[in-house]
Amino acid sequence: MVSALVLPLAAVYQVLNKWTLGQKTCDIFLSLDVLCCTTSILHLCAIALDRYWAITDPIDYMNKRTPRRAAIVITLTWLSGIIISLPTMLRWRKSENDPAVCTISQDLVYIIYTTVGAFYIPLVVLLVLYFKIFKAAMFRIKRTVKTCEKEKISGNNSSDLPLSQSALDLEGPIAANCEAKRKMAKARERRTVKTLGIVMGGFILCWLPFFIVTLLMSICKSSCSLPVWLGAVINWLGYANSLLNPIIYTYFNKDFRNAIAKIVQCKYCTPN
Repeated sequence: MVSALVLPLAAVYQVLNKWTLGQKTCDIFLSLDVLCCTTSILHLCAIALDRYWAITDPIDYMNKRTPRRAAIVITLTWLSGIIISLPTMLRWRKSENDPAVCTISQDLVYIIYTTVGAFYIPLVVLLVLYFKIFKAAMFRIKRTVKTCEKEKISGNNSSDLPLSQSALDLEGPIAANCEAKRKMAKARERRTVKTLGIVMGGFILCWLPFFIVTLLMSICKSSCSLPVWLGAVINWLGYANSLLNPIIYTYFNKDFRNAIAKIVQCKYCTPN
């Protein structure tokens, strides 16, 4: 949505360095900008919540993973985005006599409302959820290793053969199997840490500068100045997150890969 509805107008504004499409188009552009970017961030929270349910209660999750539930979550996400961007939709834009300028209002109340709702609250939600996901993943990995150790001990002590013969016949295969499980658990642990780090790192790197600068510029107003080129970089860095997210989630999440593969291979298409 960001790439289709927001980026073309943003690119024109950036290249021309002035707004030439009129005030009504400016109002539409600002509304779509805030709505799509906010909803994009809120969808990250929805994905994190889905992953949290999947890893903490996998059996119940599979039973409740229905199209209806997915539609409800998506609808609530869009409704939340609309509520947060509602002031912009109601034409709360920056009052400018210059028709070549198209920016949102710098009113402090408005900026606090949008930045807190669109970024800071979702940031806290993401940090909490991914911390819980990390803890749950580590718990499951450690449980796998402990189970392996118990199997090794019980395997050496449960045979009817003499102890020395049992150790010779069973200890080798059990130890090898246990070592394989331990290596798999360690690899899963590294993959979990890497995935969570890239997801959160990409989100924070792309959006934190924008929302910090937006809030600070609204607080200090004319006493602060920001180079035009730096403002453009920070702004487009936030847009880049919408490009980065599909790559990250498709690469690291099996469900996303399968869905993309089905779409690309047109498995949902009916044969002619």
